[in-house]
Amino acid sequence: MSSFRSFRSFLALSLLLLTRSALAISCAEFENQLKHTYGFRPSQLDDVAQEAKSKEWMRSGAVQANPGSLGPCLKAALTRPTNDDWFLYDGSQLLLSINSSDSPRELLLQALSRVSLDDVDLRSWVRAASDLGLKGFDTSALGKRWLLYPHAE
Repeated sequence: MSSFRSFRSFLALSLLLLTRSALAISCAEFENQLKHTYGFRPSQLDDVAQEAKSKEWMRSGAVQANPGSLGPCLKAALTRPTNDDWFLYDGSQLLLSINSSDSPRELLLQALSRVSLDDVDLRSWVRAASDLGLKGFDTSALGKRWLLYPHAE
């Protein structure tokens, strides 16, 4: 579980894909970066692979530096059908960090219900679920999911 602590810091950094000198990118370029960055489960990486992924994601703050241009690209990517539950969880948290409307919260609610609890920092997951509940979202299914998870602590 301690190896996932490093992932906690990348929730806001996971889509930080470009160097600071190349922040202005198109949606197509951004989506290409997403395809090369995601498609894995953190719980299936060893410590060395997790460290490598963390370094890959820490290149810059492209989404947070360009929320007006890359925020809609991220939202579009998150609303397309995908089996990459880690991307949905991680990306929806990043989208919510730049857009506090209900739309990113709805995406996060879906992601919280899908992502493997083995892949997340459990405190972050519970905090996100609690925040949604406080905002008026129905999180009862998330509560049941938490109570049924054998490693809840």
